[in-house]
Amino acid sequence: MPSPFEPSSAVSLKPATTSLAASALLLLLAAITAYLLWGDVNYLLATQKGTLTKAGSVSLLHHLYLSVIPFEIACFRLATSAVTLAFIIFSVRNHQVFSTHTLPVYLYGITQLTFYILAMTAILGILNQVSGNRLFDAAYWSGPTATSLAKSILVILAMHLTPPIAFLATCHAAKARIIKQAKT
Repeated sequence: MPSPFEPSSAVSLKPATTSLAASALLLLLAAITAYLLWGDVNYLLATQKGTLTKAGSVSLLHHLYLSVIPFEIACFRLATSAVTLAFIIFSVRNHQVFSTHTLPVYLYGITQLTFYILAMTAILGILNQVSGNRLFDAAYWSGPTATSLAKSILVILAMHLTPPIAFLATCHAAKARIIKQAKT
């Protein structure tokens, strides 16, 4: 018999069950977000020192991003990372909140991926300037140092692009696991 002191809607609610796999995926997502947050803190510190102005000469977009409004973008990155990390940590206790509010989390992952792609294009632009605009010349890559340079560029690409891609993949896996758990 239901309690007369509780509203009828509270009686019909089932307690939310939590899955160990979903909790593990959310904790992994929180760890990746913490790593991205640390990168955003470093980016904020770099903008304070003015060390990114050289990369601003690569293109107009890089100039806007790194020279005109670097502090505002750094604060935006830091704020979105902190808010996303807090949301994910609070979602560990209530998985359903995460599965129904993933659009901002996906947008955060996409913006992080965009920021890292901009960073990579700036690095490649600086390398192109240093090499005398020969980075995209086939003769440049046939030299004896081409293999080591290609390996280092691929390592830099992997280091920069893996965290945001892993974030998006883990976010999708956590959402799918939570939805699958809710259906059973």
